[in-house]
Amino acid sequence: MISTDKNILEEGSAVRGRMVSYGTICDELHVLVVGKFKVESKKSVNYQEYNKGIKIGENVFVYTANAHFKLGSLYRAYSVGTSVLSKNYKLKAESWLVTAQDPFETGFVAWCISKKTKSKLQLQIHTDFLSPYFSGESFLNKIRVIIAKFLLPKADGVRVVSERITSSLKANSYKLKVTPLILPIFVDIEKIRKTILVVDLHKKYTQFDFIFLVASRLTREKNIGIAISSMREVIKKHPKAGLVIVGSGPEENNLKLKAKSCKLTANIIFEPWQSDVVSYYKTADAFLLTSKYEGFGMTLVEAIASDCPVISSDVGIVGNILIKNEDVLVCSSGDINCFVSKMNRFIEYKDVGKEYSLRAQTALSVFRGKDEYLNRMKESWGECFG
Repeated sequence: MISTDKNILEEGSAVRGRMVSYGTICDELHVLVVGKFKVESKKSVNYQEYNKGIKIGENVFVYTANAHFKLGSLYRAYSVGTSVLSKNYKLKAESWLVTAQDPFETGFVAWCISKKTKSKLQLQIHTDFLSPYFSGESFLNKIRVIIAKFLLPKADGVRVVSERITSSLKANSYKLKVTPLILPIFVDIEKIRKTILVVDLHKKYTQFDFIFLVASRLTREKNIGIAISSMREVIKKHPKAGLVIVGSGPEENNLKLKAKSCKLTANIIFEPWQSDVVSYYKTADAFLLTSKYEGFGMTLVEAIASDCPVISSDVGIVGNILIKNEDVLVCSSGDINCFVSKMNRFIEYKDVGKEYSLRAQTALSVFRGKDEYLNRMKESWGECFG
């Protein structure tokens, strides 16, 4: 499995635990983390040890393909991947599956490894890369769309995280070997519902009588600037409304400057990502998702499981699992007037938010328990072998 998620290297992280769980449905799992990062651990694990492979489960091993430049890390990923398979652990190469968590750079490396070793290839799609916002965001994203168009027809299996992505592939006439398998990202709904509060936002920020929450990576596609612009209008009617933005990323300084230029420093709070973000969902009055595009939208599910009403742009599972304006209030991406109107509505009619939250709970029934999810993941891998 090839991934760019550096959290896999952190002991005790949720994604690392997920990798260990995946190990229970296969003979061996080798996870290759690609990128430029520092490996930190309480046990002071160094680069050399990760380069050789660290055992994190009974049959799960993690490697890094770390380099100063992206091309270097991709080449190292290819070298490590082919080396792992060439050792032929108990199985023939034809019994191996190489899976990548995107159909772009890591997908290309996965394809090269599978071609070299004659193993099967699965490509996963976690973002709606065929959204016009995606290609319009950068020149690199335009190249990624071209790479995906080249790679996806060559894959023995394609896993997508929502019906929206399947529809995008059909609309763009992608000719694949197999029908894409829809398997959302696993969210432990029951664990969220049972989580005991550690933080109460209203006790922490007593100056606010209504709190909106954004929990997200602070990147361009998350479009968090519209939440700030909307707050500028909302406080004209409701000066004691507050917005708490939890997360970090390359847009953090720009967003803080925007909040300052809008004279909203008293109404907008920035916090780093929290290990107990569930408490934030549970004590906020409403959750905002303003993304230009999403493949899935895990924070939507987490917020609803926490009984927090949602106002969202039309992305991810909205319109498929979540019904527009029945489970969540929906706005077009960039429509400030819409966001302002719906935010004011939640403040002025708090019972409305509770009604939406209650109806949305029914939608979460489609999310499987952990065992069923793992069985479905195993099926998705098995389908790559016909």
